[in-house]
Amino acid sequence: MNRYPEVFGACQIYYPQDAEVRLLSFGCATGEEVLTLGQYFPHAQIVGIDINPWNIKTCQQHSVPEQRTFFHTDDPRWQEQNTYDAIFCMAVLQRTENRTLNPQDSSQIYPFSMFDQQLVELDRYLKQGGLMVLDETDYRFEDAMVASCYQPLAWDKPVLKERCLFDRNNQQISEGQTLHRIFVKGER
Repeated sequence: MNRYPEVFGACQIYYPQDAEVRLLSFGCATGEEVLTLGQYFPHAQIVGIDINPWNIKTCQQHSVPEQRTFFHTDDPRWQEQNTYDAIFCMAVLQRTENRTLNPQDSSQIYPFSMFDQQLVELDRYLKQGGLMVLDETDYRFEDAMVASCYQPLAWDKPVLKERCLFDRNNQQISEGQTLHRIFVKGER
């Protein structure tokens, strides 16, 4: 619970507690992120999706308000929700092997093209002016195809990431990158 208080707090400043926003927790695991976001945004409709069916079954066992729902990634109902005011991808767009094996090239584990394509897909569901929130990724958001339409949230403090990162050519870049985690979608 509440693994990212600085990030969620910054988003809460952008969307006050009484705002009726629609949030997507992409890779919600067993639902703790959705429950935490509900504390920051009690009036929000929050959808959690995950690729693991066991995680979704666990999520559905939580006692949650009606405006909190969980779906498997393949379930089209989360896409039918139409657009979201914020999308959270926390510790999702990565592979453990890229941290534990320390490869110089990530193309055989989790290539940049997969990261980039996932962001293109998620961007389709984010409203203009909405927040794309990422942390613990294998790549920098700024290298993604959709990044040119985004700006870092003004009060999002960049953080030093002491982890292995890769460039758009799947090559390891130096550790110790200072990265933003919250981006505002602008006009195309």
